[in-house]
Amino acid sequence: MGNVERIFLSKQSVDRVHFLDNLVLRDQTAPQVEQVSVQSENVLKVTFDDRYDPATVRDLIDYRLTSQTDASFANGANPTDVGVNFRFQRLSDTSLAPIVRFDVFLQFDTPLTSGHEYSLHVEGISDHADNTMAPQDVSLSYDDASMHNADVLHVNQVGYLTNQTKYGYVGGYTGDLGGQLWAVGQDGSGNGVIFASDGIASFSPVATPTTGPLRAIAALSESHAWAVGDGGTILHFDGSAWQSVSSPTTSNLTAIAFGPTGAGWIVGEDGVSLRLQNEQWVEVDTGITNTLRGVWLSTRLDFEIVGNIDSAWAVGDNGTVLRWNGTSWQAEASGTTSDLYALAGNHSQNLRAVGANGTVIRRFFGSWTSDIQTPANNVTLRSIITSASNETWVSGDNGTLWFANGFSANFTPLDSGTTDVPFILRKLAHRSQRISSRSTGAAWLESSFPQSLLGLPSHNAAHG
Repeated sequence: MGNVERIFLSKQSVDRVHFLDNLVLRDQTAPQVEQVSVQSENVLKVTFDDRYDPATVRDLIDYRLTSQTDASFANGANPTDVGVNFRFQRLSDTSLAPIVRFDVFLQFDTPLTSGHEYSLHVEGISDHADNTMAPQDVSLSYDDASMHNADVLHVNQVGYLTNQTKYGYVGGYTGDLGGQLWAVGQDGSGNGVIFASDGIASFSPVATPTTGPLRAIAALSESHAWAVGDGGTILHFDGSAWQSVSSPTTSNLTAIAFGPTGAGWIVGEDGVSLRLQNEQWVEVDTGITNTLRGVWLSTRLDFEIVGNIDSAWAVGDNGTVLRWNGTSWQAEASGTTSDLYALAGNHSQNLRAVGANGTVIRRFFGSWTSDIQTPANNVTLRSIITSASNETWVSGDNGTLWFANGFSANFTPLDSGTTDVPFILRKLAHRSQRISSRSTGAAWLESSFPQSLLGLPSHNAAHG
């Protein structure tokens, strides 16, 4: 009965029982623009009344902003970037079903002018059932004295803590608008390479001033990124090009991370650690010579939980765990002698570190213990990321990919799409994309790179 659109049931007086199974309701309603609101002089928010296909809303030519009073938009202008954001609002008062808002953020190079009227033309937006909207034109005005985003102020995000200082965070979440995805590594000749993507197009190579392998990268903004590598190499991206900067060490550098205040740390071989001070990297003695392979900085939640933001942790060979207490590095007992490669968490009292022999340890309010909730697998684990809601992904050799839905949940293996040894999943990016493949929501698809990639931006960079 494929493609049947109507079923007529008998209305005879004789009692009948009808059984219907595996029915699929066909969606015939296209998404429509529900509201357009101004977020800033360069950003508009378009709210749709139904779920859209993200691939169609990312097409810049689907939007055009015009004005009869603002000469800058007299001939119309397309946005230069698009951000996607599905946001849960509340539960229905009657059915308790979740009510979700489907927003799109449009960024324009030319700013709007206060006191002028504008019209946004939207077309070509489809849903997953291939229903395409009819063209719509929505009028709006811009007043720079008005508060455009009512959601910009958030106070005390972990609940009401009577004995803790209250903090307010100012900012509006615009989905994945803007930003840049970076990857670093080396080519077949051992030369350092950098790849970039806007999250939509494929990764493409960009010019790099170094010849040695690059091993890690982190970004604070679209125009403020850092990469590190062998021989003490430190590179900085200023929004237009990568440049070499002065380094106080010649040791190979293996990891870099930033915190929410812009504080930064680099670690590497010989126990080296570098701290960013006044845009200069300064060496800080760790008291050890073991190679350090991962570094993590406190998040905003540490303001509210422990009242301290100037904290950092580093992990490395022979089970090394160090904690920066604001003035010096102090050793913490890890309970393992396995080499540790990476660590992550949503705050300092809730951390996990991974390493050789399938090792996973976790720090819970001051103490590190072995995490026994892992699959029986002795491969080397090389990367870990954690979301704000404690979803955790771990990757490693032979295409290993694990997932845990919460700090206390068991890790379960995922199909990464490869078991080849060369496809070591060195780093996981904040958007849950990894070196050898990308997530489609249901499966991982392999992405092709001609070089060996050793690093993607650390999860901590997202907190900056």
